Amino acid sequence: MPSKYPVPRDPAKPSHYFMRLADVVKREVEKALKADPDPTLFYFAKRHLRIAFALYSAGVPAKDCRPYLAAAADHFIAMLTASQREPLGGIPNMHPFLDSLSAAALSDRIDPCLGALRTAHIIDVKPWQSALLGLFSDAVQATKSSINIDLSGAPPVFGPTLGAVLDAVRLRDAETFKTSLQSYLVKQWAPAADRAARDDLKTTPVDYVGKWALHATAACRLMGGVPQLSAKALQYVMVDLVDE
Repeated sequence: MPSKYPVPRDPAKPSHYFMRLADVVKREVEKALKADPDPTLFYFAKRHLRIAFALYSAGVPAKDCRPYLAAAADHFIAMLTASQREPLGGIPNMHPFLDSLSAAALSDRIDPCLGALRTAHIIDVKPWQSALLGLFSDAVQATKSSINIDLSGAPPVFGPTLGAVLDAVRLRDAETFKTSLQSYLVKQWAPAADRAARDDLKTTPVDYVGKWALHATAACRLMGGVPQLSAKALQYVMVDLVDE
């Protein structure tokens, strides 16, 4: 008898685990919205990202994951817009910030997102964070002018290797994009993601949604497709979100 669950894209856990976790997070979001229906809270963007990751890991069709990326982007845009009234106190964690931008790029929300980012009031932004956000924005818009790509001081996953990827996207340089993305995913993203996955899989209850590099996925979509990568590198790219 055929299983009622899809084949998981992430073999670390069975599909029903990821789908059950997505349902848990959905209920948490519903409860939180009832308690405080403020759409500008970054909590809602981050939780919708987790739902999208869990569903994608479960093997759910990409078209059914994309609405949660769009919801994450919408909440992120609302948060950035609200910062004009109440400034954000820095960027303590770049992962959900960059993931939210990437979600916007993967759900046709990127123009309003970049507009909100340009006018956002964020205090105490570190120089490398400002440089990375600027480079991501220029990569989306294929800006040809010289820009600041000094990412010194950034954690390795946000450092110069990622800068080379985004700069190749900015220039729409397919060959450099392929080689830089391969290097980034294997040498920088893989060690950090694999280490985090091992920790997440040890928690009780397990709170694991995958090892996906959403920003690398968004970069592939901006370049018009996933380049030829090794099997090791490909396991971190949400290929179906690019190809759909």
